[in-house]
Amino acid sequence: MLKALVLTVAACLVGCTEEEVPSCQQAVSHYYSSGCTFLDGRNNPPTQYTESQATQICRDVNVAVPARCEAFFEDWMFCLNDMPAGASDAQCIACTQEQDALFACD
Repeated sequence: MLKALVLTVAACLVGCTEEEVPSCQQAVSHYYSSGCTFLDGRNNPPTQYTESQATQICRDVNVAVPARCEAFFEDWMFCLNDMPAGASDAQCIACTQEQDALFACD
């Protein structure tokens, strides 16, 4: 009985771990490799951020996120990292909800 319990707990420790949150580098790189980009809306017309600029902005946001908002940042990283290859314009803006939730958190 004890042996079965130990095996069950060991299996859960292997299979029940949470997925690691993608880094800014990983998430933004994946997002850009999917055909998506971030735009600087301060310009008219909006201009594209380079992948390097977007990665640095992500890192800056990550450093500034208060602990109570970390889950929103993680959701945004997962969303960017889950973008399908060859994403359509509609798919590229699919993470807007996660991004808006992050920036609304204070």
